[in-house]
Amino acid sequence: MARLAFSSLFSLALLLAPGLASAVRNPSAITEADAGLSRAAWHAAAQTALEHGPAWTTFRARHGGWRALWNERTGTPHLATGPAIALPGVSLDAAGIDHALRVFVAASPEVFGGVSPADLNLARAQRVENVWYVSYRHTIDRIPVLFEDWEFRVGASGRLMEFGVDAHPSRSAGEAVPILDAAAACAAARTALGLDAGARVEGGDALAWLPVEDQGATSLRLVRLVSARVTTPPASWIALVDARDGTLRGRHDRLRYDIEGTAQGPVHLDSPNGPPLPRPFAHEGVDVGGNTVLTDDAGVYRSPAVGTVTVTSALLGSFCDVERWDGPNASFSTGATDPSAIFIDWDDSNSQVSERDAYYHVNLVHDHFHTLDPGFTGDDYSMPCLVNYGSTCNAFWDGIGLNFFMAGDGCPNTATMRDVVYHEYGHSVNDNLYLQAGAPLGMTNGALHEGWPTSARPSFATILRSAWTSSVPAPCCARSRTSIAGLKTAAPIRTRPA
Repeated sequence: MARLAFSSLFSLALLLAPGLASAVRNPSAITEADAGLSRAAWHAAAQTALEHGPAWTTFRARHGGWRALWNERTGTPHLATGPAIALPGVSLDAAGIDHALRVFVAASPEVFGGVSPADLNLARAQRVENVWYVSYRHTIDRIPVLFEDWEFRVGASGRLMEFGVDAHPSRSAGEAVPILDAAAACAAARTALGLDAGARVEGGDALAWLPVEDQGATSLRLVRLVSARVTTPPASWIALVDARDGTLRGRHDRLRYDIEGTAQGPVHLDSPNGPPLPRPFAHEGVDVGGNTVLTDDAGVYRSPAVGTVTVTSALLGSFCDVERWDGPNASFSTGATDPSAIFIDWDDSNSQVSERDAYYHVNLVHDHFHTLDPGFTGDDYSMPCLVNYGSTCNAFWDGIGLNFFMAGDGCPNTATMRDVVYHEYGHSVNDNLYLQAGAPLGMTNGALHEGWPTSARPSFATILRSAWTSSVPAPCCARSRTSIAGLKTAAPIRTRPA
């Protein structure tokens, strides 16, 4: 089956469209990026030009080697960091920090879009431990500007550590006097959204400046904020109505729908001959209408969705990718309409126990080693895990992934033998720990490579305890034993007395 693609990008909730005149009931088709307001579009040439522009060159000459990630549409530093800047004469309280930052902004108007400190309203000046978090809201003629961030971080000693602004210059604002009153704005919103008389449309008293891009130039349009709600089907918007000509400049969808559920399945916790018991599947990727999320340690996932979507999953996640050698991989797919709960139940109808056992125990042992050494990241990838390989009574690590053999010749399927899974995973720790430490070939000592995963059984006992509920005794792993069919034999383990 096609494997899920993990993405760190999430859809923006603000749904804006300059000049939108038609009634659109599904706002998901229009995004902030369509309106040209997204700060996520960064281009190397534009970033370099801004970084070496006269405003920033002057700033760096004054304050040292600061670097910035630039908002290319406003020409201001979205995030700037560098050597801490001592704010002259600062007093270490909220009023003093606020005053010092206003002086700092006034000293570099070309960096801050020419915005006057007098047009900044203090939103917060809050100290958390050793850092002051300071935020402002830009206003023009006492009317707030939407989609601007003004953030500053100041150390406890009064030294500026970083800042970020998305400033639209005041000169880009249009007429500050509205032509439409609140009632006319509500009527315009009702018409533009195609709402009947039963819809609740109200507000319109609040004014704001909305950045609107047209042919590469951004201007600020005066808008009224109108609330619109419908019960059937449920809908709730904030409509941004042009206060001069009544055009619907944008709308913000306030509904927050979720599809959520759990992923779990029966696995062998001890012997492959025992009954499989249900356990949650952590770190599993779940695709909800094209948005991929991961289950947490309890197997729970949650994803926003609008309308009817398809929910799909596989035994594939952040740290394990299970595939069968002998047939189609485990898969799950179903339709869902938000809001709803979709439970991903892995069983014999959509997976094999060898796939479930491998996925569960590989994730369990990964998390165990992460707890032991959070600095070890060599196994933090979706490790290939091949099950039902076309031979019997063995398993191996191939330098990239794990491989487990099918049942036969008196041996169980080795993916269902937890000790074998942990042992082979131990080889991955050997190699990748050495690689992380700079050894280009990983661990090359064959005896140590084979011996350490076996001698580490006392550590594995912690994993086994976590797999069992408190009512089930944990099997002891720190004594000599020969695993099923003689696959792995170890001498007695001797440890120092506690």
